[in-house]
Amino acid sequence: MGTQLIVLLDAVINLGSDNIGLRLSDVVMNQYLFPIEVFTCVAAPLLSLVYLSPNSTLTITNQDTYFYFRIVGYNRDSELTCSIQTLAAPFNCKLSQSKKDLSIFRLDMTLDIMLQSFSSDIQVHIGTTGSSNYMNLFFNSEIIVPTISLISFLVVPMMPSTFNIRQPIINGMTKIYGSTKTMPVGPISTQNSFYTLQPVMGSYVYATYLSKYYTFGKSTDVSPVPLLAYQGTDTPIILVENQIILENLDLISGFTAETENSNHMTFFTTKFYVSTYENLRLDVAIGGFRENDIRYPYGYFSGTYKQFTFGAVDATTPYYSIQLNITMTSYSQSFFWPIPVYTPDPLFVDSNPPTIVEWMAIKLDGTNNLIRVHIKDDISGFSALSFGDYPIVHFILAKDLVEGDLLDGIYEVVIDTMFSSVSQISLNDAASNLVTFLDGYPLNPQGTKPYLLQDDLSPSTITTFYFEKDIVDVSVVGQNNTLYLNYTGAGPNSKIFFDAGLLNYDSHELYKSYLQDPSFYYSWNKKLKLFKIDFFIPHLSFPTDPVYSFGVVELFNKHHLSSTLGRNAVYTVVSSEDSNQLPPIVSLFQVSHSLYTIPSTSDWIDVVWNFTLQNFGRLTRASDSYIQISSDLDPVGYRISTLSSNTGSSFFTFTLTIYGNKCVPQTYVISSAYFEDEYGRKSGYNRDSTINAFMNFNLPEYAVKINCPIQPDTTPPILVSLDPTFPASPYSSFSLDRKITFLMTTQDNVGLSRKHFPTIYLSQLLDSKMSTIKQRDDIRFACQTIEFQYSTTEIIYTVDCDVPYGYGYPNGLLISVYGITDIHMNLKGYDTLSLKGMGFPYFIGPSIISFDPHLVSSNNFNGNGELILNGYHLSYYEPLVEVGENATVFSKITPRFKYHTSLQLSFNFKSDVSFYIRIKNGQSSEYSNILFIVPIISLDSSSSSSSSSSTKEI
Repeated sequence: MGTQLIVLLDAVINLGSDNIGLRLSDVVMNQYLFPIEVFTCVAAPLLSLVYLSPNSTLTITNQDTYFYFRIVGYNRDSELTCSIQTLAAPFNCKLSQSKKDLSIFRLDMTLDIMLQSFSSDIQVHIGTTGSSNYMNLFFNSEIIVPTISLISFLVVPMMPSTFNIRQPIINGMTKIYGSTKTMPVGPISTQNSFYTLQPVMGSYVYATYLSKYYTFGKSTDVSPVPLLAYQGTDTPIILVENQIILENLDLISGFTAETENSNHMTFFTTKFYVSTYENLRLDVAIGGFRENDIRYPYGYFSGTYKQFTFGAVDATTPYYSIQLNITMTSYSQSFFWPIPVYTPDPLFVDSNPPTIVEWMAIKLDGTNNLIRVHIKDDISGFSALSFGDYPIVHFILAKDLVEGDLLDGIYEVVIDTMFSSVSQISLNDAASNLVTFLDGYPLNPQGTKPYLLQDDLSPSTITTFYFEKDIVDVSVVGQNNTLYLNYTGAGPNSKIFFDAGLLNYDSHELYKSYLQDPSFYYSWNKKLKLFKIDFFIPHLSFPTDPVYSFGVVELFNKHHLSSTLGRNAVYTVVSSEDSNQLPPIVSLFQVSHSLYTIPSTSDWIDVVWNFTLQNFGRLTRASDSYIQISSDLDPVGYRISTLSSNTGSSFFTFTLTIYGNKCVPQTYVISSAYFEDEYGRKSGYNRDSTINAFMNFNLPEYAVKINCPIQPDTTPPILVSLDPTFPASPYSSFSLDRKITFLMTTQDNVGLSRKHFPTIYLSQLLDSKMSTIKQRDDIRFACQTIEFQYSTTEIIYTVDCDVPYGYGYPNGLLISVYGITDIHMNLKGYDTLSLKGMGFPYFIGPSIISFDPHLVSSNNFNGNGELILNGYHLSYYEPLVEVGENATVFSKITPRFKYHTSLQLSFNFKSDVSFYIRIKNGQSSEYSNILFIVPIISLDSSSSSSSSSSTKEI
């Protein structure tokens, strides 16, 4: 069988129409001419700008100044770039184009603050290489010197500051007397870090600024970070200089790798020794298969949490034929190891990636699309397809097959299209042959291009936009406000993201976290026939014109709208000079003692932690707030979650009693925390980019070390039995009942910890770890462990593995067990081949796909209107639908479908009483399970939303 070659051709042609052909030569120099197409090249419009905002005077007013402008008539993907033409100018520029409105551009001008003065206008060139169609912009770089002398001091000292991978952000607060509104303030730029400064208290005349220093350095980095203020033509002054030090996280040694062939699969056993503590991060890559940020307890093979041997097993599919290497990366170190020479034993050799025959998007309810893709593969079969822009990436997997087989099949998934894109598409087969298509390129020689059906929201399509209150005074009390917004094409199925711009986060944090937070989404108002977005501005918010964000596919803000909407694009927050929008901050933190020694087994001690949480007059959401205390041997530790207050400042205490006869020498610390006030302002510790609630304290100085009267046992616990029960034989992950239950017994001669539950993992094979746009979430499934029977030296657990639909198809699942812990904090884990060597189950064989229909849920059906049924394999073809008053007698109905897909059916139906429903999909001879639906009758039954609250499976 020959090899199919897809050629992506880039060509430069003259203006006007031209013929393009492709001439190929084979190995014996026979030539073949392939006429492609007649192309017409249209000149780009002359670069004529219309400034949008923030201003059209091109004055740089602070460290990071940006300008929005429109190029009239521009409607193509841009190759325009910017460059600084003024010699020695301490500026950088970046030009970016809107994805939704191609005529809108953003120019960022960043002042790289230097230790010498600079005074000159800045010339910026915008154009393409070698083109005469360009323009030059001239920026006024004169900075207005503040009328009040600039004085600053640290409110929160942070000298030196230490960071690690779990807390990569260093927070501080600096009080500055003197306006920074027209004066750049910031650090000297560094290659491995960036810095933000945001006013949170006071006013622009004198304010307290929250600083965030983000670093991506390695263990050798020790960085002095001066925070500078640039005053006009004067030499910048140093406000603060903070020493930044990376905490050395780990020491890796003793790497070994072994391979074993079985049933044409290659099993890889990876082991190495780690000296570290609870902030460890590990990434392991076998060839091009990468797993990022491996967390406890997975891989903890033996030892303790502080010093352990990592051991895990991965396996290839039966079609992988290439020898692999292993790369292990921790935050401080990176190692590359060749695997000892081995000979793969593939079932067949497959060197060609899969091909996409057809791509189709079907509009469903709300902003959902059904994506239907026809994919072919020659030998090993399709495995996975990913598309999107990080962090919103969607996957189509082998389990999503709805027609045909893995060599020639049709696949369907339902996605929410909010902020989704098809800018990059990657797909691979079971032999891990990978092909990637970038934005704008066709998927096949027939010219098929991917697409989504989304609302077209951009500044050009907005028809209504204004705030109910353009000035909001929150000096005395918080205020409500409302945005009224509409755009061409909006309707009952539309949804929009809106953030009022009031919380403390940066744009990259917003993009990573908040775009996927449903509390920021608003639906179209059917009565007003537009979006009515109600939001609240808390008491004492900082006085400013908030930079709100809104969008459907791309985020826009007030600067995109100012030139066309004027004052309608802005709302202004007025507050007193005592404004305060800090989240909860720990203002007092005490530990009873830093060192305890328990003299005998009959003695005990009480360790007491006291802290005061300052909420600045706001309430704490008790359900969302906690403090976690753990140790260098015990990652589970103790969680204090009863944090609530009705006052502006709250005192909390926690006592840990340690008995001498159960004592383990260890060091306790605050390992994580999370607080949220009533307005949604968040703080914490060791929680990604959350503001550090303990910024007033150097927490390692508050560690509590415990010395014990007895030497701890070092013998690890053991796994005695592991017995699975399957719902049917052979097991299928496509059946209605997919739960696998294990009865697991562990033993230890001294005693087992009841606080630490071992975990059974079901892992997919290596092809699920292909390095594409984003690591898949389904590479490993953690089962739920429940204690069944306890004695001091033996615990029997029941472990429920409620396997997701289709999980592990088509290649099967590896079994492993980790996290068995005794009372002296010795750990034991068992990888797949260790279980095999002990005669325990270690592998769940491949499932055979079933096209039997399964009903899962319905929408909140209101008795007279749209009924939406959700499930699996419902209908690639038009289905048979039957309803009944009971679960035994059914009558056929002939609905007029709005749409019917394998995952969702929609049709109008009328019933004001409860009923039973089942379907048959035309692919299987079996009926689906029966769904019981209770109509939700209300006075206003004009709306419905996707929910399963009104349904019950039978």
